[in-house]
Amino acid sequence: MSKQDLKKVKDASWNMDYGPGQQDPSKSYMHGMSDGSGNVFWGGGNEAHDRGEADKFIDEQVQAAQKAQADWVAQGHTGIAPNALTAFGNALHTVTDRTSPVHQGEQPWADNPWWHYKTIGHFLGEALGRSSSQVRSSDSAAQSLFQRTFVNSFDWVFFKNPCARTSGSYSQGNSTGWSGCQ
Repeated sequence: MSKQDLKKVKDASWNMDYGPGQQDPSKSYMHGMSDGSGNVFWGGGNEAHDRGEADKFIDEQVQAAQKAQADWVAQGHTGIAPNALTAFGNALHTVTDRTSPVHQGEQPWADNPWWHYKTIGHFLGEALGRSSSQVRSSDSAAQSLFQRTFVNSFDWVFFKNPCARTSGSYSQGNSTGWSGCQ
């Protein structure tokens, strides 16, 4: 992916957190959480419902990305469609948020003011509370989502250029390289 492609995904994820209304408890499922607005003590009891809503949202975004990609290719373009990257970034946000220690298990979100102890605790948990295994889990979830979303879209790479290559590495140093050379 190009720097522009990565920026498109990053912008989509940023908008999932900071776009207008995105922190409303009714949209908490988009963050792998549950609506905690109905209970002062954040015990919403909507976890199963909100997990289902999150799964549905992810599926809708994957389908939107696949359609945008198919339309892009049908129009004669190559690479990843900008609209596909946005939809993928939306789904990616939800998928990776679910791996956060302060989101796991659809923890309730009530969108308290920034100075509220639960809001501060949430943000500190995001910044400081991730173990290396949770980071690997997030990386794995992101890679699986990318494959689920785009794997069939890029068969052309191997048919048009049988020696296509890319390389890189995960944060743990493992190679991400692949080759279509035969």
